[in-house]
Amino acid sequence: MTSEKNTKTITDSLIGRFERWLIPLWAVMAVIILFIIGQGVIPAYESRLIDADVLFGVPLEAWNLPLAFYPIYLLTLEFSLIAIAMGTGLYLLLIARNNRMAILASFFMIIWVVTWVLPYIEAQKQFPLQIAVIDVVGNFLYTTLLLTFPTGRLQAKWVRWLLPGGFLLLFIVTPMNSLSGTLPTQGALLQLILYGAVAGAILLQVLRYRYHSTQEEKQQSKWVFLGFVASYAIPITFLTVDYFIAPFIIGNPYIRLIYRLINSTFFVMIPFALLPITMLIAITKSRLWEIDLLLNKATVTTGVTLTLLVIGGIGVGVLQALISNTIIAIVTMLVVVIVLYKPVRRTVQSLLDRQILGLRFDLDQLQQVQLSREITNRGQHSGLKLANVELLNVIDRGGMGEVYQGIWHERAVAIKTMLKKLAKEPIARKRFEREIRAGQLLSHPHIVKTLDSGAFDDIPYLVLEYIAGHTLKNYSENTPLSTDEALKIVCEVGDALAYLHQQGMVHRDIKPSNIMLRDAGSSVLIDFGLVKFAEDDTDLTGKAAIGTIDYMAPEQIKSAGTVDQRADVYALGILLYELLTGQTPFAGDAGQILFAHLTQPPPDLSDFGLGIPEYVSNAVQRALMKDPDDRYPSVSAFMDAVALPLAA
Repeated sequence: MTSEKNTKTITDSLIGRFERWLIPLWAVMAVIILFIIGQGVIPAYESRLIDADVLFGVPLEAWNLPLAFYPIYLLTLEFSLIAIAMGTGLYLLLIARNNRMAILASFFMIIWVVTWVLPYIEAQKQFPLQIAVIDVVGNFLYTTLLLTFPTGRLQAKWVRWLLPGGFLLLFIVTPMNSLSGTLPTQGALLQLILYGAVAGAILLQVLRYRYHSTQEEKQQSKWVFLGFVASYAIPITFLTVDYFIAPFIIGNPYIRLIYRLINSTFFVMIPFALLPITMLIAITKSRLWEIDLLLNKATVTTGVTLTLLVIGGIGVGVLQALISNTIIAIVTMLVVVIVLYKPVRRTVQSLLDRQILGLRFDLDQLQQVQLSREITNRGQHSGLKLANVELLNVIDRGGMGEVYQGIWHERAVAIKTMLKKLAKEPIARKRFEREIRAGQLLSHPHIVKTLDSGAFDDIPYLVLEYIAGHTLKNYSENTPLSTDEALKIVCEVGDALAYLHQQGMVHRDIKPSNIMLRDAGSSVLIDFGLVKFAEDDTDLTGKAAIGTIDYMAPEQIKSAGTVDQRADVYALGILLYELLTGQTPFAGDAGQILFAHLTQPPPDLSDFGLGIPEYVSNAVQRALMKDPDDRYPSVSAFMDAVALPLAA
């Protein structure tokens, strides 16, 4: 604690003392670096012009392009990268001059990016000493970022005792490494020393992330991690793959030119540009909670790309050995790769989500299930007449079946049926039978009454009381309700859930569309398709993405989670949140919402400025805790927390 305070005091005092000099100092550094780059532009241009003449002269001439096209194209990419990095650095400095991480990142950006562009590398021959100094500063900033990100402070007290020696090593080794171009052995040794120092700093960052970081700080670290991985792993992966591909295209200048232009853009410059962008997001916290989904998609894309590249590379080699025609081999494997893309992507997505992340379902399945279904008046069984039942118009449709307005013993009722194709599936049928069983056991004023059940053409059906009114979803229409009205509805639903839990059941699908409001004004809980009995060890949802992700508790998402009444507490908390604000706490597509449930704290209700009482805001925050043990142990406890002041 003492070390953190001292570190903060020294750093803050330094920032405060030199704040007015930060922008001029940044500008001086930027001008020096741009000047050095400018000196290397002509040598870089001439070097690439030779490549254009020797390697790509034939296709450039055939396509009526000058030789200068190739070097100008690559220089344009490099200067675009420099503009992104320097623009990001300046923006951070302008908006957050009192933020130590923003200051470090802004100076780091203008140095880090230029070391990857050819004009800067070419200029090293003219300015070896100056570039050695820049390298020292760059490594100093890089190491400091690794040691202090994202708080700007050292996490462990003992680390500060290593800093003098570590920075002294950087000041000695870095210039020696920069000036060792004529001594390859010495250069390799020094590189190993530098990599060892960086590896140690990365290890400390991992320990900070695992044992000390808050959830928000972890999200910041993930963004920067994504940027570093993209800027290093993608080019390195490409260079590895390129080693195997290059021999097959070296004899065809047309393919080789297209290949070079594409990889320079998508496998080198764009990945490098991601680091400034991800660092900007991490420090400004602008889209902080979208990183988990982005990492998921990036991992899937990388896995699919590597898999298809391996398949394609091996396939080209085998076909070329068999038919001795490189072009035919490449075209054939290109067709194979296109055909394999979808099944490979589904396999990689499922492997990542189910086996590595431990989700009950993969994102592909989730996206498909969450699609809205159009409701039409006529259903599969409209007009069907049985002994005591007549099915009329469809009033609702879901993933399992249809709900009809109907007649039962001359009484208006709602009749729920299974889809014909699902009635043949054992697990789906057992779920429906479990819903029938639950309905027969329940009797509560705020729970829909089950009147009868049966089957026709081997399709089971359930007869329910017909409720004249509207669903809560249609009633609220994304508009905030008053606190009193919202609490009245939620407390009535809570009473129904408390009774349900007393009967040894968990609803698992609380949402506005599953709550009816009678014309008289009372609330009724409907749809027990996902109900679970406490004594039932079999999980009939299995690994299916069943339910609505907006209201799904984290333990319902994770395959290892044990779902009990606290999952209903979580969903009820989201319901109250939505009624009070007109929106659910987490927005976006299904994947974004899934990862938000797992990692993102909900926005505080008091921040909406709607006059929501603090005790209600605090109660909802507790109901929406990620760990079930941190929530209210029961719906009744949650209801007591939000209703006690009203009762008083």
